[in-house]
Amino acid sequence: MNDRLDGPAMNDLRVTQFSRRKSSSTFSIERVFSDVRNAMPAHVIVRDVRNANFSKGAIPRLRDAWAARRHAGHVNHITGDVHYLSYFLPKRHTILTVHDTLFVERARGIKRLLLWFFWLWLPIRRCQLVTAISEESKRRVLQLVRTEPERIKVIPDPVSPTFNPCEPNRLTGAFRLLHVGTKPNKNLERIISALEGLDIELTIIGRLNDVQRQLLVKHRVSHRPLANLDEERLHSEYCRSDALIFVSLDEGFGLPILEAQATGRPVITSGKPPMDEVAGDGALFVNPKNVAEIRAGVEQLMHNAELRSTLVTSGYKNVEKYKAESIAAAYASLYQSVWIQAQ
Repeated sequence: MNDRLDGPAMNDLRVTQFSRRKSSSTFSIERVFSDVRNAMPAHVIVRDVRNANFSKGAIPRLRDAWAARRHAGHVNHITGDVHYLSYFLPKRHTILTVHDTLFVERARGIKRLLLWFFWLWLPIRRCQLVTAISEESKRRVLQLVRTEPERIKVIPDPVSPTFNPCEPNRLTGAFRLLHVGTKPNKNLERIISALEGLDIELTIIGRLNDVQRQLLVKHRVSHRPLANLDEERLHSEYCRSDALIFVSLDEGFGLPILEAQATGRPVITSGKPPMDEVAGDGALFVNPKNVAEIRAGVEQLMHNAELRSTLVTSGYKNVEKYKAESIAAAYASLYQSVWIQAQ
């Protein structure tokens, strides 16, 4: 395969961003890169190409990987999840974003080996550069794949401009906590245990399983389950809340932290990477495995208005560096660098 493409003028760099097929249940990556494209400098022309097939089965995946060749730009960017699209794209013109490595770390036996080889080792070998969305994600990639650290660039996710500041709430009645996500790493079960007996209302974004429903009843936690929200409705839920609780066990990044900070809501999150990296000084940190510590943190937020105000102010300062324009500029610079090196 010829890795050399006809060159653009320096003010006309054409980039193809490759994304997984659209689905109602997976949209976070697509939302992030839609914001990046909308904020991209004018000289970078970006096209979004979606897979024709869902990521299920070897044949559909190989068909999408082969089809990706027809859409290749001066620079190709696989935006996440569908790492196998790298197999037939020209290496010197291709970038891969790895959002996290949990899918490998949680797997066992032959499945773990297959995921490691086909979703990490081989795609990283088939790309000129890799981006990670946090220093923690980069560290974990380097633990799993031997490659030069300088080949992995850290470019964080942006916070969407949809999440603009809300009016402060007057605390009347139950303290309204917002929690985003119901997968095992989101640690909802410990949060439920920690909230027993507190005067709170917990809004949960995501589909609850039977065990989680039973725990909510057992611990008598007042709650509102919601799912499949668009950005505008999610923003309104941040505005309605008094604080975000996001004490995950593991994350690739932790975008809800920034969304809460951007809307002017205090955050309680895990005192471990990458959550502490993302939150900066704008959060109250707790041990996500310690139910008593989670409870104590919630009680602090409930009863300490000065702490809530300090966290909101610090959150506004922290979120500035995650604006879409800054992240888009970082990607534009990377695209330009890859194109120049490919000549």
